Amino acid sequence: MAEYSDNELNQLFDTFSCAKDNDLVDFLKEKALLYERICKSRTYLVIDMETFIREGVFELLGYFSLAIQVLKFPDGMSKSLIKKIHGCSYKDKAGNMIEAYPVFLLGQIAKNDAFANRIEGKILFDMALGLLYDASNIVGCRTVLVDCRPIEKLKNVYRQNGFIEVSHCIERNEQYDQMVRVLK
Repeated sequence: MAEYSDNELNQLFDTFSCAKDNDLVDFLKEKALLYERICKSRTYLVIDMETFIREGVFELLGYFSLAIQVLKFPDGMSKSLIKKIHGCSYKDKAGNMIEAYPVFLLGQIAKNDAFANRIEGKILFDMALGLLYDASNIVGCRTVLVDCRPIEKLKNVYRQNGFIEVSHCIERNEQYDQMVRVLK
């Protein structure tokens, strides 16, 4: 996104719609550029390259955002699940239960309603997870976190892409489920 002006990007963002979740539209239009500038997250735009090459027109098929987060293990989380996320143990060197672990955050992922039939959600997941796998080889992080609304159909999309549910949270009167996937 760095090679384009905010004005050019905002014009492109204005073409994005997602009737299923307005928060995804709001993030792109109101937070993505700010979060880029302050290095809070990186947003990746998925453009139809064939249309761009043929017509010189940007068609925003979808996007996803990536960040770093700390996953706090809730009381009662199983030792085997903590070990799976952590990779080798559920206790630290002093023998205390591990309470938190650094993870990659797949903060947003969405298809543009206008072009939803031109890209599969699986492709967006593969692109995002591919970048995170590359990053894990550089910095060593192995787990991806998503915070999603407690909607079974939505959680099934994440399950189909290798995520498992680890906790249910309530924060600022909003409920969400945390799901993780260990990169391989």
